[in-house]
Amino acid sequence: MAALLTAGLSGIEALVTHAATGDVDAGVLRDSRAWTPEQWGRAVQNLRERGWLDDGPHLALTEDGRRRRAEIEHTTDRLAALPYITLGPAACAELRSLVGPFSLAVAKELLPWVVDRLSEESA
Repeated sequence: MAALLTAGLSGIEALVTHAATGDVDAGVLRDSRAWTPEQWGRAVQNLRERGWLDDGPHLALTEDGRRRRAEIEHTTDRLAALPYITLGPAACAELRSLVGPFSLAVAKELLPWVVDRLSEESA
C-alpha cells in the first residue's frame, strides 16, 4: 500500500495498472472487487491522462507506466523483505513448509487460474 500511495495510485488505479501488464484479466480484477464499468473507465481515463496507459483500445502501459510499475514492485519487494531477512533461511524454509499446503488449498478454491498457470510454468 505504501508504494502505491507514494506513486499516487488509488486502489482501482493499481488494479488497472496490474491488468495493463497482461498478467491478469481486467474483467477478473474489476468484477472480483465489484468495481462498476463506469468506475473502471474513469480510472483508465485518469491513468491515460497521467501518462501511465497508452491511448489504444486495449489496456497497455506506456514506457513510463512500465517503469513506474516496476519501481512500485521493487519498493514493495524491498519493504516486504525485512521480516524474512530477520527470520533467516532456515526459519523461512520451515514457514514455507507449514503454510504451503494451506496456501495451495486457498489458491485452488479462490484463484484456480493462478494455480493452473503456475502448474503450466513448472511443467
